[in-house]
Amino acid sequence: MGIIERKEREREARRGQILDAAQKVFQSRGLSQASMDDIAKEAELAKGTIYLYYKNKDELLLGLILRGFEILDDIMVEFTSAKPTGLERIVAVGESYRTFSQKETFLFSLMNVSEPPPKSNISSELIDELARLTQKIWSAFYSFTEQAKAEGDLKAEVNGITLVLTLWLSSTGVLRMYNKAVCSPENNAFAARKGGMHLEYLDWPYVYDTTMRMLLETAVTDQGRARLAPLEWKTNEQMGLTFETLPHTEAELQVA
Repeated sequence: MGIIERKEREREARRGQILDAAQKVFQSRGLSQASMDDIAKEAELAKGTIYLYYKNKDELLLGLILRGFEILDDIMVEFTSAKPTGLERIVAVGESYRTFSQKETFLFSLMNVSEPPPKSNISSELIDELARLTQKIWSAFYSFTEQAKAEGDLKAEVNGITLVLTLWLSSTGVLRMYNKAVCSPENNAFAARKGGMHLEYLDWPYVYDTTMRMLLETAVTDQGRARLAPLEWKTNEQMGLTFETLPHTEAELQVA
């Protein structure tokens, strides 16, 4: 190994060390409470060393978002390369996204933050890398819709970009709610203990699969529909969905 290659490997190892520390600190203290001092202490590095790689918390946040996209890309390649047809690969993208969201819950949440870091605080190199990764994922997803059209499983008039956007945004919504309801049910209002629905007991894989199946229903041809799993409706009990009696009077509301 040459000197340049060795130095680059050492640089990547140090970058990974910093991101590992940042992820641990962000998870334990929260994005707003975490400081560069906390991250340097966790990484066992001087704060000045951290700044050589990431100039602020926003860059560290984007660094973790990039890590999330890299892991997601690896999972997508693994899942889709094992499928021969475009339609099967479209379904496999959904399966890989769900797997990623459950395996890397924190990174998934960072990738879907309501207020992403401003570009003015981020280096052009990190922004370019994010653009490259997201373009790679979206291009692959879109290519599967074109393959499915060519194979006769997807209607010719379907706009592939619109389909990809619809599937991606819908799946993100379901997975975000799943993580809120299931991953920390003792600490959020979505896992209601007094009144309402017990979403933490819901059969979320079924909800996710059914959502994706319904969205594909109008986009596939008869041939494509025959390749998909049948659309099956379950009862509330079969889904594990339970309701508690909601309070009606003012006194009941105060007790609740």
